[in-house]
Amino acid sequence: MIGNEPSRDFLLKYLESRAWYAAVAAHALAELQDRRGAAALLKIMLDPADRQLGSIAGRLAAEFGAAAIDGLCDSASHPDVEIRRRAFVGLGDLCDSRPLKPEGRRAAEVLAERLAIEPDSQLRNHIEITLKIIPPAGGKRLGGVGIERKTGDPKS
Repeated sequence: MIGNEPSRDFLLKYLESRAWYAAVAAHALAELQDRRGAAALLKIMLDPADRQLGSIAGRLAAEFGAAAIDGLCDSASHPDVEIRRRAFVGLGDLCDSRPLKPEGRRAAEVLAERLAIEPDSQLRNHIEITLKIIPPAGGKRLGGVGIERKTGDPKS
């Protein structure tokens, strides 16, 4: 049965193996809210040599929400530009998928802070675009012109 301890352990080992379909195991662990998946993805994200799963690990980690926010925020100041890019993608996904939750608001705050100090021009541009098109809580934008989105309020 999916969700029992042996199946969760299998999914985690498969994710950690970085095999071809490891991302599928990551999605399943996120659905099961198994925080070990977030920890494994954050570790993979920090491996600059992993150009397959590592390159999407930030985005996958964001599916774990609060379990991944600290690691994504910490990685936003990593010395390696590729690691920061991976973290920024994950933080952007958290802004988008959880704008009313604390981790979504924190992700938006970290991106706004990093915009002011990011040394890489391409990453600054990525952050700026993210903040313009992904409004945080309440449908308000941090970055100016962007896409307005309904927030669930019938008046909006």
